[in-house]
Amino acid sequence: MNDPDDPIPTDLDGALAGATDVEVFDAGDRGCGELALELRMRIQKLPEYATLMLVTTDAGAPEDVPAWARLTGNVLLAAAPPRFLIERRLPENRSPDDRSPDDRL
Repeated sequence: MNDPDDPIPTDLDGALAGATDVEVFDAGDRGCGELALELRMRIQKLPEYATLMLVTTDAGAPEDVPAWARLTGNVLLAAAPPRFLIERRLPENRSPDDRSPDDRL
């Protein structure tokens, strides 16, 4: 999980070098609420440690995406708006089969 006091890496190419099967989600200019819900649905379909590249032109994304990653326990590997590289993580002590529809955004 990202520490809010640590700077977020901006080298997407370097972060992508170790990633395989990166899924791309082009969210366009979707705003905070709609973006968070769609991102949640998409990332929950991925296996743990899978990588999602989010592309969004939403002006709030540089603040919202890191906060979303922290709140959900996923890892923001790199951010170079409009692109954000997120690694899927499961909540501690949970398997994909244990997920509840009430999991946090």
